[in-house]
Parts: sequence; C-alpha cells; structure tokens
Amino acid sequence: MYLFMNRRMALVGLGLVVVMAVLVLSLRLERTEKAVATIAVYAGWGSAPGQLGLAKARNGGLAGPGGLAVFPDGSICVADRQNARVQCWRSGTWEIMWKGAAGEAPTFLAAGSDGTLWGATTGGVVYVYRDGKNEAVATLNPASLPGLPDVGKIERLQLEGLGVTADGKAVADIVVLGRAGSYRACVLLADGAPGQTLFSVYQPARGDSTRTPPGLGPGAVGSWAWQAGTLYVETRSGEGFGRTVFALSGQSLTGSFTVNFPEAVRGFRIVGGWPGGVYTLTWNQGPVYQVSKITAAGRRVWDAVVARPGEQVWAAQADPRGSTVAVLTGNESGWQIVLLRSETKWRLHLRGRQWPR
Repeated sequence: MYLFMNRRMALVGLGLVVVMAVLVLSLRLERTEKAVATIAVYAGWGSAPGQLGLAKARNGGLAGPGGLAVFPDGSICVADRQNARVQCWRSGTWEIMWKGAAGEAPTFLAAGSDGTLWGATTGGVVYVYRDGKNEAVATLNPASLPGLPDVGKIERLQLEGLGVTADGKAVADIVVLGRAGSYRACVLLADGAPGQTLFSVYQPARGDSTRTPPGLGPGAVGSWAWQAGTLYVETRSGEGFGRTVFALSGQSLTGSFTVNFPEAVRGFRIVGGWPGGVYTLTWNQGPVYQVSKITAAGRRVWDAVVARPGEQVWAAQADPRGSTVAVLTGNESGWQIVLLRSETKWRLHLRGRQWPR
C-alpha cells in the first residue's frame, strides 16, 4: 500500500511537471506600445492673449502659426506669426515671450534641454530668450557661410529650420539661392556665426549635386532632427512610398534605415527624435495627417492620426528628451495642441489567447 501511494504521488508529480513545462513553453510575454493623445490647450483665432492669428494667404490658402517648441517640463511655445509674437503655455497660462513688428516674428522655434528658447526668422535672424529678455545672437548672410560654392549671383538666403544640440548649441538649416545653383547647409552656430557644417547639398543649375558627407543621398534631402548627439536626416527614395533616414555624428555617417509606406504619401517630415529612433509626420491625398514612432531599424512602433480632411497641421515637434510630441492642428473655427505620449503594456499569450484582453 505504501509503495502504491508513493508511485501514485510520483506519477502525479511527474504529471504536474509535464503540465507546467507545457504551460511555460506555451506562454509568451509580449511588450506592446501605443500612442496616447491628450489635448493640452485649445482656443479660437484672433489677437487676444491665448489666441493665434490666422489670415488669407496669397495663394488662396490660410496663413497661420509657425513652429513649436516643447520643453521637458511640459511648457509649449508657439510662433504666432500673424500677430508678430511668440506665446508660451506655462502652468496653465499664456505668456508673451517675444513681440515685434509685422514680418519680424520668428517662424522657427527650438527648445533646449536646459529650458532655453531659441527662435529664428526666415530671413536668418536668430534669437535666444534668456534671463527674461530676447537677444539677437546671429544675423546670417551668404558671406558668413563657410565653404559656400559658386551659385552665381545670389538672389536670396532663407532659413529652413532650427534646432538645438544636447549641449545647447543652435543648429541652423540655411538655403542660398543663386542664378547658377543652390546651396543648402545645416550648420552649428558659434559666437553669432556659422561654424561646423553638419551636412550640405550643392545643386548647380546643370549637373549632379555634391553632398557632404558624400554618402548622403541619392534622393532629395528633406527634414532633419537632432537627438542626443545624433542628427537624423531624411532623403526621398522611390515615388512617394518611402524615405531613407541617415544618422550622422559630427560629419560622419553612422547608419541609415528605410521607412516604407503602404501607399504613396504627399508629405513626410521628421518632427523629432527619441533614444531609439525618430518621430515622423506624414500626410496623404485626403489629407489625413499621421504621427509615427519609428525605430532606427525602420520598424513602426505606433501610428496616430492627428488630423483628418477639413483640418490642418500647422506644426509638430518632439521635446528634447523625445518623450512627448506636440501637434498644433486646427480649422477655420479654432485650433488645439495635442500631446502624444507612448504607453507600454505587457500581454501574456497562451494558445491564441491574450491577458489582459
């Protein structure tokens, strides 16, 4: 009887071991990530504090706000171009951080990780806001650009973007248009003048382009973003179905990845980086605007629709840490700023089932 009970207990124990082994082999813990959207602030168009200016553009469209700057503490600044000012949303109230004459307002804004606000006009005047006042720290002109190639008679210089490095240096995206060609350079600003060139594209009126670094290309160079010592630069590949993103450190290429789309897109823009890749804004024929979080291997972590037909995205930008993306959207009746953050969940899989559901 004793031996029979021991044998029975051994068989039960063996059965439990087998069951547990099957369960362990059948279980899989999966990490999922999705975008969570919240509305930070919304209001109407106008010139009162907390409102943004809107006007009819020459092409028949609408002319509204410019760039955004998003800070780690949750503050958001908007280039209110039509009212010639910069407004910042801090702790539930609006502050006017910059006010000037019509046509002199910054179009581009950038947030430093230390809380410094940078701004720049399309004409190349760069401002920094510190100690309660604005200071013009640079006025860019073709003669100040290092290594400017022969573009013939210069017709104009214009700024295409502004950024801030992790150590607090401004990065300006400058385009010089001439009768014999064009030159685009992304440069660090040092002591009020362009310093090191991070990347450049020289396109003569006839012939192929010359790029620095040489491996950047071959498609048209588009948007870029700075994230923790890495500069991500986008180039077009294919007929609107994909983009190649290059990673640069200093003036050296350190890698690249391709972002593909299931259908042709009308527009693509890198709006910031995160420690593992970039955030992008795309729009199609609708237009439907979508923000995507993409890894440095080209994998889409999540997609979030931020505007549908009848709405417009005026600006989108990630904060310096890459934890939040702010999107300024609106229509003729009003506007809002939507904040996108990642939410991570763990799911337990067993033979086609998931917990939690």
